Amino acid sequence: MLDAGADKEVKRKDGDTALLDAIFWNKVEIVKLLLDAGADKEAKDRLGNTALLRAIFWNKIEIVKLLLDAGADKEVKDKDGNTILHMAAARGYTEIIKLLVNAGVDVNAKGVLDITPFMAAFTEGEIESALLLISFGANINSKMEGGATISHFLIPC
Repeated sequence: MLDAGADKEVKRKDGDTALLDAIFWNKVEIVKLLLDAGADKEAKDRLGNTALLRAIFWNKIEIVKLLLDAGADKEVKDKDGNTILHMAAARGYTEIIKLLVNAGVDVNAKGVLDITPFMAAFTEGEIESALLLISFGANINSKMEGGATISHFLIPC
């Protein structure tokens, strides 16, 4: 259909493109076809999420690989101002963390309130992710907005 001129960028009423739908349904081969045909990998859904944000949110490892290989924006942030590494870390997606760090995503990037991916993982109880981020060089003494460090979360209220 793409060879016959099908519009790969047509949007549904909710704003989703064929690429965004293919990611939701984990249709890896369709994602590959659309990317190879030049589909806009930076198109956003109604919530402002790009294809890469969506793939990470739903833990679609193979699709994350395809999007990174296709040059998707690794600096993209969600509507709250957190990076793709924050999203993966807070959800405990260790395989995606490895992919992102190996692709050059900043392990100490600051998100909302200057929280780092390590802090996001730790505060969500994703200890395996937190330890993985440390192994990749995460600064465990980084300060959040207001000066708090992760140590402040260890003190019982």
